[in-house]
Amino acid sequence: MLGIDIITVPAMMVLASADVTCRLPQAPVVRVMPQTNDISYEFDLDSAALARIRSDSVNPFAASIDTTTGGLRHERPEIRIEVRLGGLHYPARDLTCIWYEQVDVTITLNPQIYIASDFTGRACREAILEHEMKHVRVDRTIMNEYAGRLGREIEKTVNQTGALGPYTPSQAEIMQKRMTESVQAAMLSLESGLQQEMRDRQAEVDTKEEYLRVSNICRDELR
Repeated sequence: MLGIDIITVPAMMVLASADVTCRLPQAPVVRVMPQTNDISYEFDLDSAALARIRSDSVNPFAASIDTTTGGLRHERPEIRIEVRLGGLHYPARDLTCIWYEQVDVTITLNPQIYIASDFTGRACREAILEHEMKHVRVDRTIMNEYAGRLGREIEKTVNQTGALGPYTPSQAEIMQKRMTESVQAAMLSLESGLQQEMRDRQAEVDTKEEYLRVSNICRDELR
């Protein structure tokens, strides 16, 4: 469901003293920033083409009943994680301490709304658009809530880690990778719950009453 891009930025300080003590200089900073790009619209595909596009919305009617709204919304959140690692290197002993300095997470929504080309009436298309906008608003609400939960989960991970080491150069390289993986694991631990919540909340939009409302507007206009 999520597109993930992770960047690790190590930043090492050098200390001339041979005394090796690993202490966290300050609490790590965690920032989670949700943002939404402008909605993109597609009007050139017909109903059959839209039916072939995978959607996570749930039709409350049996498959044999024609209740299509003539529209579709598509969303695949993209997540960019930048992990800044601080460290202190002791050249005399060739040992390094490592800690989390800052973790920045950007969650970007890229909403797309499709309206079938064979639904041409103005009132019908407006009803379809209104319906799909309800789905987009649910996406935004859930991702804002998810951003808060994700921030707390990452904060717990980085705060529990503290300062690590001292490590040899080869050990330090391995630990940097593991620290990045720990942040990713904190995010992935919430993903299955996010997917289920998304399905449940979107299903609340796709009620029988809502499908009938849109379908009736389109049928009345066609008649």
